[in-house]
Amino acid sequence: MVYLTRNFEFCFAPLPQSALSAEENQRVFGQMHNPHVRATKYTLEVTIAVRTDPITGMVLDLKQLTEIPIAKSRNAWITAF
Repeated sequence: MVYLTRNFEFCFAPLPQSALSAEENQRVFGQMHNPHVRATKYTLEVTIAVRTDPITGMVLDLKQLTEIPIAKSRNAWITAF
């Protein structure tokens, strides 16, 4: 079993929604609803456990280790707000 870890750094700041009142923006976004606060920097660490291919010795295409977490986390952030 091989463990691979990849770190992703990104900034995130929910923008107040003009369709919502100030009170509704506060309720939905909580502490993050502050027009004077800039984006917060986050680090996402993804670790996977995989078996090596007995013939090639390959674990996985490293491009997958980048693309899958980015797509999953982007969808999670979008649906959370």
